[in-house]
Amino acid sequence: MNYCACGCGKLVNNIYAQGYYIRGKKHSEETKRKISLGNLGKKKKAMFGKDNPNYGNKWTDSMKKSLSKKMKGRGHKQSKETIEKIRKSHLGIKFDDKRKEIISKACIGRIPWNKGKKNIYSEETILKLREAGKLRVGPNSPTWKGGISALPYGFDFNNKLKRKIRKRDNFRCQYPGCRIKNRSLDVHHIDYNKFNNNEMNLIALCKKHHIQSNFNRRFWESFYIDVIILKYTLFALNKNRNIV
Repeated sequence: MNYCACGCGKLVNNIYAQGYYIRGKKHSEETKRKISLGNLGKKKKAMFGKDNPNYGNKWTDSMKKSLSKKMKGRGHKQSKETIEKIRKSHLGIKFDDKRKEIISKACIGRIPWNKGKKNIYSEETILKLREAGKLRVGPNSPTWKGGISALPYGFDFNNKLKRKIRKRDNFRCQYPGCRIKNRSLDVHHIDYNKFNNNEMNLIALCKKHHIQSNFNRRFWESFYIDVIILKYTLFALNKNRNIV
């Protein structure tokens, strides 16, 4: 047994630990140019579904346990400082319309791997996920906003007002294209101010789209303002036609 030549301190049978022989090395500009020219015109094959070479193969429990043991301890654990730098580097990044269209087209026809499947996780895995989730609450959550969700609502935000908003929106989620319709939809404050209970600031949403609105708040505020303006504009036009 020798120590890995890259200096990581791992004990190995060969010169390097697996995948560590290129650590710290960078391609020269000439090598990069050659690689780029070599890849011109080549199309990457899809590696999911029936195009995956392992499609249809099933792993036995002994194979899974063996692989799990081999993979334990591998990889690099990032420091809190590194994680914070990565988080900050992603703040404010937004995809332009062209990029969104490319992603949308790439996802057409894809079927989620867990669609229609039940009991895909073992009891042990479920417990691990629960414990991991407990560590991502409060200030440790990536969506933490300083505890503003615990602030009280205004007194006029009562069941009567909620029923009025749901009825105005025909008991249907107002996210464009959403077909969820029931009498217990959430009533969302568009500007996130819990005391602004003006009807123009309230909109009926299903659970999924209400949760979605807590991410990238500036975007969703502008988005639902446009939805409400369009709704009231159409309502006014129809009313004028009926009068005429």
